[in-house]
Amino acid sequence: MIQEKSTQKLESLTVWSGRLRERRAYIDERIEQESKRPLPDFLMVQALKREKLRLKDELTLIEGVVRTVGQPEGPEAA
Repeated sequence: MIQEKSTQKLESLTVWSGRLRERRAYIDERIEQESKRPLPDFLMVQALKREKLRLKDELTLIEGVVRTVGQPEGPEAA
């Protein structure tokens, strides 16, 4: 039962991580599009870059949790 809940949480975190990666890719695309315009909106680019960094921090945190929780426990796991 506990193992099942842990697996479900790991799957949820993995799905969330994938969504964050998609969001970062979309923001990358928006930054590129805005930068190619004849008169880019630098405030927009700056805001998008800030959001991208925030997502990176969140991804790092989630991936750390997934790595930690996903490791087998005890000496028999080695």
